[in-house]
Amino acid sequence: MKDAARKVSPEDIAVGVDAEGQLESGMTAHARLAFENLVNLLAVACTKMTDVVELAGFHTDLRGDIANFVAVKATFIPKDLPAQSAVGDTLLVYSKLLAEMRAVAVVGSASR
Repeated sequence: MKDAARKVSPEDIAVGVDAEGQLESGMTAHARLAFENLVNLLAVACTKMTDVVELAGFHTDLRGDIANFVAVKATFIPKDLPAQSAVGDTLLVYSKLLAEMRAVAVVGSASR
């Protein structure tokens, strides 16, 4: 299966910042842009959101912001997919981030 798996470079991180590196304000805007960035990264890897099989979220205010994050996620990912976990965290890669995501996609899994 030549070229069955494609890697996105480690520098490609789906965070809630715009093209100029500006951080979005508030969880709803932050999550929306993070999911838009994830869609773009998946396209580079020749896959799509329906191929995401696992999503992990790391949140600085899990109880306060999770409802907003979940509402945005629902606009990008079909109901009941994928396997998900949410973890409260006090320190993310950038100090002003409200959340980070880790997504695992299997190319073509949506059609299986």
